[in-house]
Amino acid sequence: MQGILALNDWILVNKSQVVACESTSDYWVQIYDLLCDHLEVIVGNPYDMKILSHKKTDTIDSEMIALLALKEMIRPSRVFPRFHRDFRKIVRLRHFLVRKHTDIKNRVHGILDTELF
Repeated sequence: MQGILALNDWILVNKSQVVACESTSDYWVQIYDLLCDHLEVIVGNPYDMKILSHKKTDTIDSEMIALLALKEMIRPSRVFPRFHRDFRKIVRLRHFLVRKHTDIKNRVHGILDTELF
């Protein structure tokens, strides 16, 4: 968390107007939530950025993303408001837990069915 706060301070001190990042897994969420109130944050699809840059290595990603953002060549992904993202996370967790509960119940029934005969 200290690294993200240091990044926030660095961005604000250098008066950046735009921050761009890839929508890789959930790594972008904390950065987006921290910075979206202060400046424009572009969350782009990694596949689209690979097509534009023809290269995809960690050593050149940051420079390429910055260059694409400056040239306005990143099509922003749709980012749901935080409330919606949190709600979706809760719904997915409930779905997972219900499925796990059913799996365990079925295993118990399977064990009991084989032991009774």
